[in-house]
Amino acid sequence: MEAAEQYSSSVGTQPACLILGVSRASVYRRRQARANPQPIKQRLPGGRALNREQQQEVLEMLHAERFRDQAPASIYATLLDEGTYLCSIRSMYRILERHEEVRERRNQLSHPQHSKPELLATGPNELWSWDITKLKGPVKWTYFYLYVILDVFSRYVVGWMVAHRESAALAKKLIATSCTNQNIIEGQLTVHADRGTSMTSKPVALLLSDLGINKTHSRPHTSNDNPYSESQFKTLKYRPEFPKRFGSIEDAVDAVAAYNPTRARSGASAGLMRNLRRRSDGRLYWHWDPRIMELKPETHHAEVQGAAREVGRRAVVPIMLVRGLASDVVSDAGVLKFKALVPSLEVSDVRQAGHMVAGDNNDSFVSAIMDFLKRCLPLESGS
Repeated sequence: MEAAEQYSSSVGTQPACLILGVSRASVYRRRQARANPQPIKQRLPGGRALNREQQQEVLEMLHAERFRDQAPASIYATLLDEGTYLCSIRSMYRILERHEEVRERRNQLSHPQHSKPELLATGPNELWSWDITKLKGPVKWTYFYLYVILDVFSRYVVGWMVAHRESAALAKKLIATSCTNQNIIEGQLTVHADRGTSMTSKPVALLLSDLGINKTHSRPHTSNDNPYSESQFKTLKYRPEFPKRFGSIEDAVDAVAAYNPTRARSGASAGLMRNLRRRSDGRLYWHWDPRIMELKPETHHAEVQGAAREVGRRAVVPIMLVRGLASDVVSDAGVLKFKALVPSLEVSDVRQAGHMVAGDNNDSFVSAIMDFLKRCLPLESGS
């Protein structure tokens, strides 16, 4: 509202409200209220309200020896039996509250205020995020468990394993091994996780304390306080070549290892099962979004290729493709085909990044985009 008032003097009220998404009626109403301030009306006591003397009489009656341990409702009933009426039960409570003689006498549960975790990573191995995801096994009610430790700055998976159960001992072993492999020194690292049983377990807490690693946790019942691990799990599971179903835990390990061949394969096995389903043939299949499965692969590819040809035919603005050199989705042949459709296409390759360029190497991604915009959309002087 203040911004609308500020910009309306230069561009007008209607354009300012349109840009900021503010109702013009609210702006005009606010101006009118400022121009003609209305005096604050004091609420007068009702005609049947008790005066000071009557209120004091009620208070003395409530303080009487025989009523000292009774509630206002009991006092009210006793006085009525004696033929005395002073005020209503609610009025008794108001008088006691005015003199600070009423409070909540039941045991109330106190909920501490949990601050929102705000962590900053300026380089690799400063902040790790880890979580465990559950995957359905070969038969109903059986699960595998995938443990993943992610470096927040580089999005590099520093450690992972698949196991048959969720265990604090397995988590402790994985964290210790990952710290050894990454040469973590005391006071260097902060590890963030949600409030699962393994994450808050005593063995893990003691290990982190011995290694000199700070630990933080998500707020209770707040799933989006650990977004990097959650989004990484979804990226892994929604890859087109990722199996819907696994026949064994070894199949799950192979699928995770194939997600990025440059990362070391885990020697343990413990869980890729949250979105797995078992079909009538007894095999595990990945649980896709139903909207994706509505289209046949050839139909989906035809639509994508048709859209690319349309972009190439109508290209009137500069177009840039930012590709991670470690991508296993965008190949050199695919880039050449796209460039044939869009001859003016510029290609920027980002090292040490997979198909999620912005997530794997955000600084290089931003640098490539900014250089492209400076060349194609130079800022005018004074703008």
